[in-house]
Amino acid sequence: MDLIVPRIVVEEFDRNKVKTLKVISGGMANQVSEAGRLARKFMQSNQSTELSRHLEDLAEQMNRESEAAEREIREVERLFEEFPNMPTSDAARLRVSRRAEAKLAPFHRGTNSTADALILEAFREAIAADPDLENTYIFITSNHTDFSQVNGDRRVSHPDLAEYFPENRASFALDIMSVIGLFGMDLIDRFMPDEFDEPRKKTEIMEMIDKLEDISRYHDIKDREKLIEAGRIVIVEDDPGRRREATPPGIIRRSSLERQRRQLENLEAKLDEDEKRELDERERGELSGRMAALEWLLGGEWDGASYSPMGAADLTADRDTA
Repeated sequence: MDLIVPRIVVEEFDRNKVKTLKVISGGMANQVSEAGRLARKFMQSNQSTELSRHLEDLAEQMNRESEAAEREIREVERLFEEFPNMPTSDAARLRVSRRAEAKLAPFHRGTNSTADALILEAFREAIAADPDLENTYIFITSNHTDFSQVNGDRRVSHPDLAEYFPENRASFALDIMSVIGLFGMDLIDRFMPDEFDEPRKKTEIMEMIDKLEDISRYHDIKDREKLIEAGRIVIVEDDPGRRREATPPGIIRRSSLERQRRQLENLEAKLDEDEKRELDERERGELSGRMAALEWLLGGEWDGASYSPMGAADLTADRDTA
């Protein structure tokens, strides 16, 4: 399967791709920004915060669509490079001029369809230049107003264009999928990119980071409680005179212990039973790795996770401290 690439198509594509990207990325971005400004001005704080979350998700979705459009543009340009471009011949320009004068399709509506007519002429010249009569050609366009029957079946070309589609040699189609179906749907695997599930929203990622941090904190506090019971962490009463001093490993002040146990109660209520089950060393490592990966997605560094579990050795008092 080959593509016929008239040079005029490449030129039109180059001329319009930047404008198309601006339309995709720019128009909605301004509306989202204005919606956020109005929300902050006229809505209550909690309502504005909730709307801002949704607007942030929307802005992220728009960024993804813009990035997808850029990838698709690169893919089209790769195809342009893979197949030879056909220059527009003087003979084609002359034939187009004569069709315009006679108001034959694609000029039958009185519009300037010169570019479309030149593409069609390139299609005819490609067929004429191919001596292998076994090869078949298909002209695919979504422009039914210029190329299809008027007030008839759009899937059939305009009667003025019969000479361009000789039987058993060339045919007319309005969409690419109908053509792929003629050759077998397995061709999709060759030409279509891999499909992935919809990417997670930024708010979903942040919620999962919070969840994983809660699980890690829960297990860290449970580890500390076990070390306290075993006498490997010593509880000391608060000393106002030493409040600003750092607490050495293996020592926990009474006020810190109370805060820790209140936090444990809250986490007990938030987490389900599976999240509270005891984790082995491998599972704790996986937990920390998942947090690092998610934070990397949000712009963090691999070694800069906001929270990482501490081992028992880091929590336990040495002999002199005890």
